[in-house]
Amino acid sequence: MVVCGVSGRRRHAAAALAIDGRLVAAAEQSPLSRTLDSDVRSHRLPMAAIDACLSAAGLTGRDISYVIRAEGYAVTLEHSEATRPLHEFGGKAVRGRRISRLAAYAQLAKAAGARAVLVADGPAAMFVTSSAELIDLGRIRGLLALTCRLAAQLGLAHDDSGGALAALEQLAAGAGSNGHDWFEALSSPNDGGAEDEAEFDRALADAAAEAGAPLGDVTAPLVRRERVVAGVANAFLQVVARHIGELAAAHGPEVMLSGAVFGSPDLVSRVRRVAGQAYAVAPCPSTPAAALGAALAYGSPVPEAVPADLALGPLVSEADAKAVLENCRLDYIYEPRWPRLLERVSRVLERGKLVAWFQGRAEFGHPFVGSRSFLCDPSHRYARDNINVFLLRRALPTPIPLSLAPDRGDCVDISAMSPLTLTRAAVGAEWRDRVRACLDGQGYAHAHVARDGAGPLADLLALHDRRTGVPGLANLPLCGPDDVAAVSPRDAIRAAYASSADALVIHRFIVMKDYWQMRDEAPAQS
Repeated sequence: MVVCGVSGRRRHAAAALAIDGRLVAAAEQSPLSRTLDSDVRSHRLPMAAIDACLSAAGLTGRDISYVIRAEGYAVTLEHSEATRPLHEFGGKAVRGRRISRLAAYAQLAKAAGARAVLVADGPAAMFVTSSAELIDLGRIRGLLALTCRLAAQLGLAHDDSGGALAALEQLAAGAGSNGHDWFEALSSPNDGGAEDEAEFDRALADAAAEAGAPLGDVTAPLVRRERVVAGVANAFLQVVARHIGELAAAHGPEVMLSGAVFGSPDLVSRVRRVAGQAYAVAPCPSTPAAALGAALAYGSPVPEAVPADLALGPLVSEADAKAVLENCRLDYIYEPRWPRLLERVSRVLERGKLVAWFQGRAEFGHPFVGSRSFLCDPSHRYARDNINVFLLRRALPTPIPLSLAPDRGDCVDISAMSPLTLTRAAVGAEWRDRVRACLDGQGYAHAHVARDGAGPLADLLALHDRRTGVPGLANLPLCGPDDVAAVSPRDAIRAAYASSADALVIHRFIVMKDYWQMRDEAPAQS
């Protein structure tokens, strides 16, 4: 049986396919339509994403048995018949069903092995016990709504709680306790609601008075205002983490966190500290991931329903890549021997260059498999500047994801790491100088350990580690600061040449902006 799961609208629209309860393909609509605001209204499906999934799985629309849409935030695990007419694929009518987005996230966590799940996404949250009992988390739901309000008050353009929490974490980075707990009243165990909103408004008014300017007024270059803003963000995040952590702790160590709210490694780290437990995080904690859960929602999950990586998108052939390079009139080097190609790329990275890396199937939600990535050696002195300032045009202290070589779990505490997610982990003192660009002021990194044999990036990480002693690479999505992720070779060329990248590697083709740099390289024969 083939089940197509779809979720989201506009920029968050996505689709996934499951065959007999196992995920085989997934794709997001925005990268395929090449817009951040793809218009997928309630009566339409993300057809570009569905077509990409069918192509990747070698199927046609007539093979689809059910279309399950994840929408709404109802606290329920029940399915319902779709109110819209049946979907047509190749002249075949396909049944449609609906589930709550919370139910889709819970199903994804269950398929990943969770017994109990704490789900939080958008303005809603619920807890699913090991006996499938549902608990509506009204207090946390209220705090998530306040999260979006706080982001707006601080001048952050985020309309969902997951993105707002991640942005607040960036504001709070490096903010210590300043002796003022702005949201102390929200920490008390009450029913929330209007009482929390009143305390929230009162705290923001007090903070604005302390700052001497509106908190969202970025035109006021006041050091005091910036300090207060960081303190406000930090205090609110502590409140959110405390309520989530205490709830999870009350249900034991087998709880898994699921939903876009837990896409921030810093928030997950806060929750773990409060609870005293290294809770696992469900695969791909992002808004489009509801499509994965929707595809798995019909029937019971099978063993290994979620693959070891989420490179489930379209695959581009080497011939197609070559045709695009030649159509764009780009000079390239073709390296037929894979070990020699990896050595060439490692030498470029060793010199502090930024490499656009395009290999294998497209990733879903950028789970750091490294099939569509910007890569950089984090030991280089100016790597952080090159990535945050020149490539992504964002604040210098913003965390940079770190992918570690398969045998380099000794660099960090791997006991707290979840597969397919980033984890805020302490880096051993002896390794810090070699991954300096990815570290924060406390010696922590947003890290991920590649699986041995997991694909081209794992091979490159292992070789670069052997050659240079650098245990990992900075790994970011292959896209510009205001663009969507690359899916095709033409997208990759656009991303590389519209950015500060120095080289582009597609399959076994190497393109250098300074062509003679690569010609001058003479890797050892192997």
